[in-house]
Amino acid sequence: GPDAAAATGALVVQFAREKDADVIRGILDAWGEIGPGAREAVPSMVGQLSSSDAETRLAAVSALGEVGPAAAATAAGPVAALVNDPSALVRVAAVGALDGMDQRVPGTARVLLAALADADEEVQAAAAETIGMIGTASPAMIDGLAKLAAGAKDSHGRAAAVTALGEVGAADRAAVLAKALDDDDADVRHAAAYALG
Repeated sequence: GPDAAAATGALVVQFAREKDADVIRGILDAWGEIGPGAREAVPSMVGQLSSSDAETRLAAVSALGEVGPAAAATAAGPVAALVNDPSALVRVAAVGALDGMDQRVPGTARVLLAALADADEEVQAAAAETIGMIGTASPAMIDGLAKLAAGAKDSHGRAAAVTALGEVGAADRAAVLAKALDDDDADVRHAAAYALG
């Protein structure tokens, strides 16, 4: 946890010489648990974003998100590039990591817009959740959220989009929110009621 920040240096040394993938992922997970105190390890984490192993990329991007804004200057660009990763889990984690680092890092809007249109609905939902947490959205993002709210097959994606529309104050999308009140899923209806309130 955060109290282990003093161990970051020793972990960096071990990480540099470690060959076992499980141990590498374990160190990445430890840095994620340490959080902002692991900022000295950010270059090592960024180096793993290009690993051929999806689990290692996932562990690295997740750890960077936990390090937070201290990682943004070095990691935001490489993390944003993961929006095109072959693994949906890595794409979801990349969206979350950008939020954890600081929502206003350069290129985040472009990445979130692309994630709203991702083929994987969990990636779409993660993007909607992040936009909702940011609390502001471009007109293109609002269009993407409205499309997701009206058409996602997965109720989690619809609920996330409806919630985000409410959080960004998309008053011009009241019709989308009102239609969501008739959704088959109670979570979507609850999100719509809250967004309209």
